[in-house]
Amino acid sequence: MGLSESDGKHTQILTYITYVGGTIGSLALLLTLVGFGKFRDVVQLPETIVANLAFALLAGMLLFVAAGAPSTHAEGGTSTGCAITAGFLHYLFLSVWTWQVAEAWHLTEQFVSVFNAKETIWPFVAVGWGAPLLFVIPSASVWPEAYGSETVCWINPSKETPAIWFFVGPALLCLLVCIGSIIRIMRSVSDTTKSRWVQVKAFVTFGSVLGLTQIFGALMAIDAENVVFAYLFTIGLSSQGVLIMYFHLFRKEKFQEEWKTVKLFSSSSNSKGKLNLSRIKSKVRSNNSNGVDNGNSIIAEGLSITGKEEGAVSPNPLFMEF
Repeated sequence: MGLSESDGKHTQILTYITYVGGTIGSLALLLTLVGFGKFRDVVQLPETIVANLAFALLAGMLLFVAAGAPSTHAEGGTSTGCAITAGFLHYLFLSVWTWQVAEAWHLTEQFVSVFNAKETIWPFVAVGWGAPLLFVIPSASVWPEAYGSETVCWINPSKETPAIWFFVGPALLCLLVCIGSIIRIMRSVSDTTKSRWVQVKAFVTFGSVLGLTQIFGALMAIDAENVVFAYLFTIGLSSQGVLIMYFHLFRKEKFQEEWKTVKLFSSSSNSKGKLNLSRIKSKVRSNNSNGVDNGNSIIAEGLSITGKEEGAVSPNPLFMEF
């Protein structure tokens, strides 16, 4: 079944899914950033990488929606504002991909190359925010006419320039890197636990920040008429923000504990209760610093594979409970 058979109907449904899912996803990403900001005392390297990815994805989605406003277009041609917007979108959407590669790099270090793990955010910043400039600046400088059109503020593929490949090329390369990383990571997970349920949760958890739902976007480039790929790509892309919020904020034990202390603090009406709460939090953080929670461990990724899981092997200190 192809899109051409009932193009209008499917286009309308896909547009609806995009706007509804995009709105929900944007709110989820915003809540993720707010949550990381609220509990910044326990935010470590893994959350910092996810926060940058969430910001790039949120900024790109919001700017893309705003770019659809008639005010961004000039009558009978492309406005300068629309061309500039297209350039920023090029940068932000490539940044989403490069931050996903940064996350893949970090996860691979934690699961595979545990002795060479980075302890600072700056190498990942160089990849996440710096690498896209290597493609956006040359493309926009050499082919500025390819940016923007009368209908959408994006790279115009109808122009006889290779500008669109300065997005598609690196995006496909990043996708291949992420696929390779998830394969290596899942092998490590499979070696640690035989529980299929834990393996599935691990795959979804890590896949949410490695852009695996966008595989269907690559398949659409091969078969643009396939309506199944179109729906899977649209739904997957729209749900990425929700998956990031759920697995990397709500499901992490340290954030759950912080939220419990916040609720306890708000229900306490006397200074003695507040003092006791501070002591509790200090004790918890002291325990964490003694080995329960390490910024360079998979503990921060929210994944647990322990002997409590059916079919699990010996507890691995690199994992913690989902």
